[in-house]
Amino acid sequence: MTRWPVGPPTLSSENRMVNNELFDPLVLVAGESVWERYGDGRLVWHASPCRDTLGFDEMFAAGTLSAFIARLHPDDVTHVHARLDSEAAAPGVAWIDEYRLRRDDGIYVTLAIRGYTLPPGSDPSGPLTVGTARDVTAERENERKLGAAVDYADALIDSIPGAFYHVDRESLLMLRWNSTFREITGYSDEELATMTAGEFFGADEQDQVRSAIDDIFVRGHGQVSAGFLCKDGTRKPYFFTGRPYLHEGRDSYVGVAVSMDEQVALQQQLRHAATHDALTGLANRSLLHEELGRAIEEAAAGGHRVAVLDLDLDRFKVVNDGFGHPYGDKVIQAVAHRLRALVCLEDTVARMGGDEFVILAPLVHRYEDIHEMSQRLVDSFSEPFVVEERQIHLTGSIGVSFYPRDGLRGAELIDNADMAMYYAKAAGRSAFRVFAPVMAEEAQRRTDMETHLRTAAADGQLWLAFQPKVDLASGTVTGCEALLRWNHPERGPIPPSEFIPVAEESGMILQIGEWVLEEACRQGRAWLDEGLAPLSIAVNISAAQLLQPDPVGWVKATLARTGFPAELLELELTESQLSQDVETTIRVIRGLRDLGVTIAIDDFGTGYSSLEYLRRFDVTSLKIDRSFVDGMLAESSDEAIVRAAIALGGAFGISVTAEGVETEAQQRFLAELRCDAMQGYLVSKPVPPMEFADLLTDGWTTRQ
Repeated sequence: MTRWPVGPPTLSSENRMVNNELFDPLVLVAGESVWERYGDGRLVWHASPCRDTLGFDEMFAAGTLSAFIARLHPDDVTHVHARLDSEAAAPGVAWIDEYRLRRDDGIYVTLAIRGYTLPPGSDPSGPLTVGTARDVTAERENERKLGAAVDYADALIDSIPGAFYHVDRESLLMLRWNSTFREITGYSDEELATMTAGEFFGADEQDQVRSAIDDIFVRGHGQVSAGFLCKDGTRKPYFFTGRPYLHEGRDSYVGVAVSMDEQVALQQQLRHAATHDALTGLANRSLLHEELGRAIEEAAAGGHRVAVLDLDLDRFKVVNDGFGHPYGDKVIQAVAHRLRALVCLEDTVARMGGDEFVILAPLVHRYEDIHEMSQRLVDSFSEPFVVEERQIHLTGSIGVSFYPRDGLRGAELIDNADMAMYYAKAAGRSAFRVFAPVMAEEAQRRTDMETHLRTAAADGQLWLAFQPKVDLASGTVTGCEALLRWNHPERGPIPPSEFIPVAEESGMILQIGEWVLEEACRQGRAWLDEGLAPLSIAVNISAAQLLQPDPVGWVKATLARTGFPAELLELELTESQLSQDVETTIRVIRGLRDLGVTIAIDDFGTGYSSLEYLRRFDVTSLKIDRSFVDGMLAESSDEAIVRAAIALGGAFGISVTAEGVETEAQQRFLAELRCDAMQGYLVSKPVPPMEFADLLTDGWTTRQ
């Protein structure tokens, strides 16, 4: 509680603040709410923008001191009464208090109340006290947090296992130190505040200490072993370190002094930090090259092989984009823990950065042993990672190279394993591939493809083909699937199986996916405007699009922009995409369904926990993967899967579409099973928009 004695106002009556011509505008622009207290118990709050933001409308409407007191925190009531007593005893004094009051919404906030008690002889019909009020809740919370941060920094510095110091470069005056520094030297805080760094060393060591300080600002670090000169004259052997630090615009340095007894432990810690990944504790790139070089030397002498396995997580960018990098870091830690548990003791597991790991097997006698190890690592990802009670399904792709067959140097082996890893990704992910010379050519081709793909849409090279979907009962076309195509000016048509993985790995899939949805909806709107019958259009979306910050908003905006009806849009998701994060996916699908968009599970039967998805996800249709349709007439297992999928769709009230139908025999068999719809070359291959419109106009009849 603070008071500022002031004298009574000396302004003439026509110039006083209470003059409405000046007072009312000032109230409106003031950063605080203005009030007046009268002797009859009235507490008048002047209308102003500030007052309207405080959240005490009911109290303002009452306009009484009792209404104000009723809103006080119980612990502050006595303070208000004390203030009223002091006003009566000492008028003509300005004051400021802080009280906690309950707003209309029930939340307590802190108000800074300024007041001035009018001196005796003032207008008896006027107010006894005038003042202002301001919400300082946020300010006090910030002050609390700042204090906590300072306390935290002090505690952190004091917890350092050694004597911490912060020294000004020019004057060498001590700027900060910890309790350990004080205890070692025997000086008090007051004494240390006036001392320079040179005073803690003997005359015979001043030159080497000064040289170490110069190193800090020349080389970026400095260190010296010297005697710590204490207040009692003793010199203790210590190891001093220093790093440059810009403090309030001035050069300074910070460092730690540790007993030479702890030097070995410190060197081990520094060695570990320099050779291990800070996030996972695995070997880092530097240690891997060191261990790989040693393994090559031993293999050359012993006549055995060395294997390098480059493992990269598939679509991990989706996790980082969907849940943030801190959560992604925890997933990386879980992956590292699993990898360590799966390899032999003599193997080295290293993290190269991001979501890439390298495993070094230094003693290999049979290629087959590494093949089995690689498959075991790939298979281990079938079990989801549980991080913060959320299940994350990942897959990993592995590339393998061998010394001496695939290279004689460590860097060459790592590069070749990396090429093989990308080859595994291109082959469908969740697999391993062993390096072959042809892969170097393939790697260059993929690099060129990524470069060209970045401008393909703008250059008009991307286009959509549409494949019809036919109702098996009526034989009519009820919808179509929009399929992305790339017509390269030099290479000609490039299959989606080649460029889609490149788009996903490079992060371009989000931009390309936006283009595909926009183009499909725009084309659908054009067909409606041409008078064609309403047809549903299915669009595939990637996991990255599903888990972006606001996928529902993106779809809604696209529909609004193109004018395409939501009920005619079907979004296709694969089971593996649904498993990225079940709870988030459920929420997103619910939002899309609220828009009127339908949801299909594509490639049904190839992913995880199909029954679980049918139970939990609000999907409207299933699409049986073409691999099962292709084999259902010859393989009993494929037939069983097709039958089960159709039966499940019927049980859950979900439409079932068979993909890849190419023969009339397949069509008849599916009709007998009461499959709802089919899609495939028997009906039509994917065709440009104009040909698809002609197909609708000419009609298509199922062949019985």
